[in-house]
Amino acid sequence: MVTGSDDEALRRKRYDYQRVMGTRNTTYITLVTPYGVIQNSYAGNLDSVLTGDDLFYNTNPA
Repeated sequence: MVTGSDDEALRRKRYDYQRVMGTRNTTYITLVTPYGVIQNSYAGNLDSVLTGDDLFYNTNPA
């Protein structure tokens, strides 16, 4: 679950990264988690979520 303090910290880190690197390119906040994310008012602020199923999907089943 993404809390208000987590959301604030992620936004601050994105801002700091863009400021320090001097980039105006888009940066994305991506959460990598084995089980997914609990939907709440802050979860919508994540740009993407990768789960274990996304990372280890077997495209060639035996």
